[in-house]
Amino acid sequence: MHKKILNLLIKQNKDQDYRMQAGLLSSILGVIVNLALFVIKYLIGIATYSLAITADAFNNLFDSLSSLISFFGFKIAAKPADQKHPFGHGRFEKIAELFVSLIIIAFAILMAISSVKNIFNPQTIKFSKLMVVLLIFTSLVKFWQFSFNSYVADKIDSKLLKATAKDSLNDVLINLVIIVGLISEHLFSLKLDGILSLLLSVYIIVGALSMLILAIKELLGHRITDDQLKAMDDLLLSFNEILGYHDLIVHQYGHNRIYASVHIEIDARKTLLAAHDISESIEFAFNKDLNVDLVVHLDPVVLDDEYLADMQALVKDIVYNFNSEYSIHDFRLIKHKNNNIISFDIVVNDDNLSDVMIIQAKSKEIRKFYKKDVYITIDRNYLQLRRDL
Repeated sequence: MHKKILNLLIKQNKDQDYRMQAGLLSSILGVIVNLALFVIKYLIGIATYSLAITADAFNNLFDSLSSLISFFGFKIAAKPADQKHPFGHGRFEKIAELFVSLIIIAFAILMAISSVKNIFNPQTIKFSKLMVVLLIFTSLVKFWQFSFNSYVADKIDSKLLKATAKDSLNDVLINLVIIVGLISEHLFSLKLDGILSLLLSVYIIVGALSMLILAIKELLGHRITDDQLKAMDDLLLSFNEILGYHDLIVHQYGHNRIYASVHIEIDARKTLLAAHDISESIEFAFNKDLNVDLVVHLDPVVLDDEYLADMQALVKDIVYNFNSEYSIHDFRLIKHKNNNIISFDIVVNDDNLSDVMIIQAKSKEIRKFYKKDVYITIDRNYLQLRRDL
């Protein structure tokens, strides 16, 4: 059914983003449905003197505002890159998630305050079968909205719509709890309206906080998934011409907008043209197979210098004995007229020692057998998969 609705209401237009159209459709339906539910529940709440129903009515009003924010979130996120935003506007969808989470939290706090007041000063609720029927009807509508938004969210991979779907499911739970409270008061004279509303507000706050934290993490820039990282690792290692890679850096700017850079190690005996062809092939493969815009940096590695190989072996042992989790790359001997310099990077996964402490300790040990200058760069590797020479 959900698929038919999408096919019916979304025109297949190559010039328009299907993901954006599906997101806009869900948002528009959300505005319309939630405004209608607000009117229905508000009238029921006023007629029955139920704080929980009235609060839930305003919850639906907030939901319509959230859907409106989602609408603009999808609209702006789909805009192409421009001079002021060279990486596009994809992260605006995350900003929309942030605002939706804040709106939900704000509503839940107001609901909690009203619930506490109601606990100490409970109001008598007027019970009617029609009211229960209407609440069941609104629950079914919200459950459909949850199902539809979940379907679209999975189809277009949208955390914003997943948050909206979660909020719709919260509304279903709120309605069910309200119905239980109404029946309990009608049959057993138990005034549970305020208590149930307070419990629901706490539940909503906890869920919204998790959504808020996730949105903030993605705006700050979070680590890619292990599956994405492994796919990049496998693709890089499929090129037999490279000896290894390091300094893989990945940035994500919204849905499927991933930019990356990497240093690949190439036999120094290859011509510049041949090495460039290899880097171009890797960049093309990343774009074609992974939809990643990659920039490759070439690191030439000298393989036929015995003195350099012996020096590298000694340095590797020193670094390994200091911490077996460390590794090195970009080892080279920079030759000057009066002074040759050893230069290399130490890869540190996670360590309490500062860069300065590590550099001082390793430089001191290396100078026991190499009296000239040593340049060490600390490379903090937060992407765990790597291949070093």
